[in-house]
Amino acid sequence: MSDHDGVQQAACRDYQKKSPAAFEGLDRTVHSVLAQTKTTIIDEMLFAVVGLRGDFYSDFGGQFTPRGGLIFKPTDHSAIKALYARAFRAPVAGELKGAGGTVAGSEDLSPETIDTFELIYSQSSDHWKLSLGGFLSFWKNGIVTTPEITDELRAQGFAFQFVNFGELESQGIEAEVSYDDSQWRAGFSASYVRSYDVTNRGQATENAHPLAMALQLQPKEQEGKLFDAFPGFILNTSLGYTVPDWNLDIDLMGRILIDMTEGPSTVFVNPPPRQLPVYAMLNASISKKIDDLEVQLVLHNILDQRNALPTIFANGTVDGIRSQGFNGSLRLGYSF
Repeated sequence: MSDHDGVQQAACRDYQKKSPAAFEGLDRTVHSVLAQTKTTIIDEMLFAVVGLRGDFYSDFGGQFTPRGGLIFKPTDHSAIKALYARAFRAPVAGELKGAGGTVAGSEDLSPETIDTFELIYSQSSDHWKLSLGGFLSFWKNGIVTTPEITDELRAQGFAFQFVNFGELESQGIEAEVSYDDSQWRAGFSASYVRSYDVTNRGQATENAHPLAMALQLQPKEQEGKLFDAFPGFILNTSLGYTVPDWNLDIDLMGRILIDMTEGPSTVFVNPPPRQLPVYAMLNASISKKIDDLEVQLVLHNILDQRNALPTIFANGTVDGIRSQGFNGSLRLGYSF
């Protein structure tokens, strides 16, 4: 390292000491209360579940999130569930006070909310489990960055600001099957999801989604822009074997992600991000128990694939976020 580098590093450390983070000193206290009840409508066949959670924040007040559902059990080994739930995310310090020196914060931010409706069929036997389901979700009051800022903020060097403006609508189907006989185990799951940025309704696109059209979630002239930062298809598979005499578990886990881009195709991103290649990951795990000690060797990306994932926070990210190549880790655990 040259003397010049040393001076730069010293100056950087001194600057960090004299320039605390914009959100330094922020304080937040949260108190939560939860109530839930389950009642029988038809003996052994039809049940109702209702719940309500309240979270009370010291900086922006209270937020209530309900949930509920009906559970129908036609047999002892099968069930049909119709579920509803609301969730929320409170703004974090960086969104309230700004982040990175280029994105201004806003202390008037409200929590994001998401309402999800699910219909699920499940069936099980001694060794098999099967689950099929579909969902609709509506994300509102989303905290996003916008380039539409005041001249005052622009004069301070900001290019964006956090605001409550984003809206997404998603729909999808999921399927999962698993097998376990205490020695062999296997699993497979698949999902298909489509999300649409409907922040600016009325901006029709060429990405008409047939499921949304069939369910008439939105008139055709109000379809949103496809939000393809999230994978359209997700496939997961696993295979495991237990060597009982050796207390040894061997597992293989695979994952494939298809149809995603470098970042979100929202109304604020122009030009649109490029398509990412198929993401394929294969991991392996070997676990050994010796009395109260457990040793686990985990091998990640054993095929050494050059995978990339989208980023949902930065505009203009080229080729997404690259994952690590082949690597491994050794874990030790002791129970007492």
